[in-house]
Amino acid sequence: MDSTEDLIKELESKDREIKHEAWLKVERLVESGDLKLLLSLLCFRDHGTRYRAWNLLAKYLHSISNDELRDKVNCLLEMLKDDDVNVRRLVWYSTLPQLHHLLDPAKVRELKRYCLEVMEGDWKELLEETCRDV
Repeated sequence: MDSTEDLIKELESKDREIKHEAWLKVERLVESGDLKLLLSLLCFRDHGTRYRAWNLLAKYLHSISNDELRDKVNCLLEMLKDDDVNVRRLVWYSTLPQLHHLLDPAKVRELKRYCLEVMEGDWKELLEETCRDV
């Protein structure tokens, strides 16, 4: 099995195939109980990986304390205003509804304009409810 350091390098790769394979390794490790790895990825530099980590977290919330997440929620809030429009849309649409209870509603409301900015085209209908309910 790769070391964590090697896995991190793979997750940072510009090669999408390598990055994808690395993420599959992460999922297997987390499924086998390595929640520390998952927690370490919640603030990962690459926001695509960070997005995947937050989505995976929803499945393991019962095994993770609020104290363990307290310092990490700002990393989720950052993605709600991400410069990468695709990441931002996915976080508002997919991640936030699963994890909104971890966040201060007032802080999320402050970021509503970032949801509205990306609510266009095919995403208009998908994001409408989320943006409205914030």
